Amino acid sequence: MSGPIDFAGSGFRTYERREETAATLEAAMYRCFPHIVCWDAPHGHEPAVVHLPAGMNRDELLNLARRECVTFATPSEDQDVVELHFGHLAPSEAEEGIARLGRAMVSYIDGADGPPSSGSLLFVGP
Repeated sequence: MSGPIDFAGSGFRTYERREETAATLEAAMYRCFPHIVCWDAPHGHEPAVVHLPAGMNRDELLNLARRECVTFATPSEDQDVVELHFGHLAPSEAEEGIARLGRAMVSYIDGADGPPSSGSLLFVGP
């Protein structure tokens, strides 16, 4: 899958198998997000809410995520929170989007400590 994936969720129709997408999304977050990132699992028709770790700038992360062809919602003044609207995505799209966002998070964290290294020292995945 090479096209952009949009978790901003404005004006999309709801995918018919939302529960399956929600389960896939959460499993992908466990696999792909650094362990210093936490989230609230989605309930009903609500988005997944991701709580960024202290010091992670949401706007800078969004710029890195766009390079990975994925976007997310920035709904509030709270700079430590992003929303992932996924009801319009198929499970495979949600999984790919989370993988891309996870790579953007790792790039952000690795870059914040100085010049890029040959590999990340972050613990990602189960």
